[in-house]
Amino acid sequence: SAVVKISVLKASCAVCPGVNPVTSLLKPAVTSSWGIASAATTLSKLAGVVVGNVLISGGVTTAPGYGKVAIAHLDSDLKGEGALGAGTDIDWDAYITFTKTLAAAWTVTFSNPIVGKVIMVVTTGNYTITWPTGVDASADFADYDGTKRNVHFLTCVSTSIPLYSGSVKAYTI
Repeated sequence: SAVVKISVLKASCAVCPGVNPVTSLLKPAVTSSWGIASAATTLSKLAGVVVGNVLISGGVTTAPGYGKVAIAHLDSDLKGEGALGAGTDIDWDAYITFTKTLAAAWTVTFSNPIVGKVIMVVTTGNYTITWPTGVDASADFADYDGTKRNVHFLTCVSTSIPLYSGSVKAYTI
């Protein structure tokens, strides 16, 4: 099943085979509704939502439904902030935000890359940062100011080189 946002001003049976425009989401003058494609030519209306719930995917073959998201499910992506201290390794499975006060030049290493994950590295200190192989950091220091906090964003696009998309970009805050 796939969740689809349907925006229709007018519809007819001719353009929607197998769908009854009188009882379906595709009624004339409907401007926006949520539905699911439950088969190749079938649209189904989603059930009404209970306040305080979210739409949860049922997977490829199961229709989505509403429910509550347990904190345990959010743990893998919303892990808070970790201070790197004297360390050089950024573990992508540990946090989403890392902080580092640079006391010397820093050669960064990565472990446990997670495809699709974005991390933020906040640094202070006026020292050179050397990112791992596979990171395009050519634009990283365009706005870099070693006397202030700098925010570097990285997105993992692969678990092989190149590991991270685009360039690392520093924002001074």
